[in-house]
Amino acid sequence: MRSSTSNLSRNSSVFAPGSGTDIPAGIIETIQGDNCVTHRYASGKLVTKYDSGTIKEKSADSKTEITRYINGDVQQHLPDGKVGQKFMVLETL
Repeated sequence: MRSSTSNLSRNSSVFAPGSGTDIPAGIIETIQGDNCVTHRYASGKLVTKYDSGTIKEKSADSKTEITRYINGDVQQHLPDGKVGQKFMVLETL
């Protein structure tokens, strides 16, 4: 279980837990409760990874948001209000 301390810097990347790699300069890592970790980049971009495997990316201007689901589906919210979705298709033999 993670602690719910905000603005907690860690020495491992959210995308490679336990890898021992340092978080690059200009990135602030925030642990929110027990279910997600957020990286805020110097550009203003936000990337949030949930324990379920879902990853949300929000652009620096907060106008575009991309959600990547563990099953490969991708949902994109655009500035004009349109929502695009790409679904992972599995073929069975």
